[in-house]
Amino acid sequence: MQITRPTQGASALPSLATKAQRLGLAAAALFAGAAMTATSAQATTIVDPRGDILASFNATTDPVPDLDVVSASATFNATDIILSATMAGTIGTTDEGFYVWGIDRGAGTDLLAHPTSLTDTTPPVGQGVTFDSFITIQNDGTGNVVLLGPADPSKPLDPVPVTGFFNLDPGSVTISGRTIRLTINRARFAAQGFIPQGFDVADYGYNMWPRYRDIVNNGTVADFGPDHSTFKASAAVPEPASWALMIAGFGLAGASLRSRRRATMV
Repeated sequence: MQITRPTQGASALPSLATKAQRLGLAAAALFAGAAMTATSAQATTIVDPRGDILASFNATTDPVPDLDVVSASATFNATDIILSATMAGTIGTTDEGFYVWGIDRGAGTDLLAHPTSLTDTTPPVGQGVTFDSFITIQNDGTGNVVLLGPADPSKPLDPVPVTGFFNLDPGSVTISGRTIRLTINRARFAAQGFIPQGFDVADYGYNMWPRYRDIVNNGTVADFGPDHSTFKASAAVPEPASWALMIAGFGLAGASLRSRRRATMV
């Protein structure tokens, strides 16, 4: 009887190697996806009291639950900064509401607490909320970034120089119910504008404040999160599920290499 198993095995090995290779690639792709979704779980999150609309808010007498910050979070990875904020009401409840992220990159001052020619800051608000750039996000998902130079405390009415401006990329903002989330390339902050005494991205300070209609005066600022300070982001770290996928990917990649060696030897 003629034994044909070796011939069949030799022809099957390349197919097995190909399958193992594909499985390895699939596992790698799954790991990459899981690593990306891990960022929000590792973010620094602050909680702000519900219903603490500023006493100075005089833009409207209507309820503005979607301008009431209840939590905000920030994280970063090798390429992006991810900011997220949750309101007491569904985003868009207030037609003319929008959202501002203040970022202190190393030269921040509490500009909303001190009069300048950039805006009418009467009455002063946001004492302790320092920033030298800000991101304005409309409730339709569009927005822009303004980079500022340092304010001169000895000349409170001098203009604060604008050193950079760019629009947010389409799709960078996602809105789901009460939560509005932004992913922005961190290089945009370093590449545009002069950053005196610049912080590393790990030391950037963040604060979220919703507003109504415009930035002409402080009476349109509804809330701060947190109230009198900024908070730092945390670096994204893969979750346990991501590590498990990575290990599985390594195992399948090793199986692929072993199968290819056997195929070559035959």
